[in-house]
Amino acid sequence: MRLITKRWDFQGWIITAKPWTLFAASLLLTRQGAAQSVELFPGHRNTQVDVQWLKPFRPDSRFLLFSRSRYTVDYENRTGYFISGITAYGFKNGLGLANEILVDAGGLTPKVGVQYLKPQANSLVYAWLNVGYADREARYGGFIILRYLPALSERWRLYSQLELAADYTAQGHQFSAVRPRLGLGLGAWPTNGRIWAG
Repeated sequence: MRLITKRWDFQGWIITAKPWTLFAASLLLTRQGAAQSVELFPGHRNTQVDVQWLKPFRPDSRFLLFSRSRYTVDYENRTGYFISGITAYGFKNGLGLANEILVDAGGLTPKVGVQYLKPQANSLVYAWLNVGYADREARYGGFIILRYLPALSERWRLYSQLELAADYTAQGHQFSAVRPRLGLGLGAWPTNGRIWAG
């Protein structure tokens, strides 16, 4: 069985993998971090899995890693994916300097920018504005995640999230998305794991 379906050449480094192997790797990494959501979205056009987690390098560290992986398969067995890793240094006011490596079917895109992070016991605000370079042109964009997780009982919690994302080049608007989430959680995520359904 071949594991190679995509091939990227980034300054002499060759990266080869199938989307399902990247998905398995990100799930293994999620177990090492504080996964905030593992979501499954079956739909009439495709099925999507979205994995997000945010982890400081050490409990008292100002350095953190935010990871986002999304995998899609449609009903003709065509796949799509992207994996994003953002490392950042945060200041006391929530602002920070960050860099990102984004891998998708088009290749590898490096980005730099600023972030804002405000975590609370039952909420999260995360914003990331960046500039990157892909397909021989500069790209500008960012995203915002607003998450609210109020307790409904001792075991149940409401999961609500709004995500806004946009991407621009010198030619103008390339992509934007608004992704609302609403569901229920059972357990003690992110400390001991939580099951979400929505």
